[in-house]
Amino acid sequence: MAFGCIVSEEQTEEVKKLAIYIYYTFFEEEHIYPNMLIRDYAKSIIEYAKCKVPSDELISLDIQPPYDSEMLEVPTDDEINKYKYDYNSPDFKDYYWSQNAILSSMRVEYNRKGEPGGYGDFGRYTFQSYFSN
Repeated sequence: MAFGCIVSEEQTEEVKKLAIYIYYTFFEEEHIYPNMLIRDYAKSIIEYAKCKVPSDELISLDIQPPYDSEMLEVPTDDEINKYKYDYNSPDFKDYYWSQNAILSSMRVEYNRKGEPGGYGDFGRYTFQSYFSN
């Protein structure tokens, strides 16, 4: 959303202020935020500002990788399965359907043992796209 705002902003001082704020929020931390999409948007905002606003301060901002990010720990299948509710349980509530639907949507083609698992939409179009060209 911030990138969309910055490209439509006509006041160059505001563009510069946002770019500097983004830089110090995302790239001057000890560990840079590990979300690739957020980092890319932050980097794009600063690169746009460098092109739009003539400023030595902006030019000096280093936003190039490699970044010092810590990878988040991926939960095991057993940890993920703890979130699934048993439809036949007497404690099953109607709103548990939503959580089960989300877990089902996140399935990928094969589980960690190499067994077919049947895709869910999010698993196919989001997770699997990271493993394919």
